[in-house]
Amino acid sequence: MNSIWMIFIADHDRGFPNFFPIAVYSSQEKAINKLESLPKNHNYQLFEIPIDDFFGVITNNRGICSEMGNLYHEYFHYLDGDS
Repeated sequence: MNSIWMIFIADHDRGFPNFFPIAVYSSQEKAINKLESLPKNHNYQLFEIPIDDFFGVITNNRGICSEMGNLYHEYFHYLDGDS
């Protein structure tokens, strides 16, 4: 296994933090199966996170930034009442 699949909830109408992990799976298939069973009144993101790999960026002033935006992810947007 070179990566894990993490489901994040991403609701803009919630207070901070409005983006946080809720599940981790060893395969994309397992994660998508779970996504299909979650309540449809939330927004979710599915990230493929590499294991044993540094995916941050060390800046010129020795700071560290996240490069999560460059990782593979899918966005699942559900409207209230959608099934």
